[in-house]
Amino acid sequence: MASGAHERVSAEGDVPGAPVRVRWAQVRDAEAIARVHVDSWRATYRGLLPDEVLAELDVPRRTREWRERLREGSLPTLVAERGEEVVGFCTLALPARDAGEPDTVAEIPALYVHPRHVRAGIGSRLLEAAFAEMRARGFREAMLWMLAGNEGATRFYARTGWRDDGGRRGSQYFPHLRQLREVRYRRAL
Repeated sequence: MASGAHERVSAEGDVPGAPVRVRWAQVRDAEAIARVHVDSWRATYRGLLPDEVLAELDVPRRTREWRERLREGSLPTLVAERGEEVVGFCTLALPARDAGEPDTVAEIPALYVHPRHVRAGIGSRLLEAAFAEMRARGFREAMLWMLAGNEGATRFYARTGWRDDGGRRGSQYFPHLRQLREVRYRRAL
């Protein structure tokens, strides 16, 4: 990413505890992102995903996956830091990956905040930075898919201006778990 892009998303603010800074992820953040990813899934998806799926989540394996993603730059990723700790992340697909979406639509493939840091404005801060980057690149709308039944995410996205657009599909991460459904949300930028 161009240096200007990094400057556009750099944001600091006062939330309870240390200040939060949003910046572009670097390869050195892979393990911290993996920890947020695994811990968030275990907290958020208990009761939505089978226990054995959650038990199999592995920080070293996720670290390798994140290291590769960050090296190849396939999904630009923002991280939120509180002090020196990565406490959340947000990935962007520019443009959205769904077939048939206009090239004016961007996507948020993943947004997670570590369970110890939820309800502190970090998810909103990550979204604000993502939206700023999307607008700077000329996108007019954003979309995302979330696991059906994730009530916390449903409330969060409603509060931050997203709406359920009626899109439904089977889980892209767990196609063998046919009972899992994903719901599509979108919002104007």
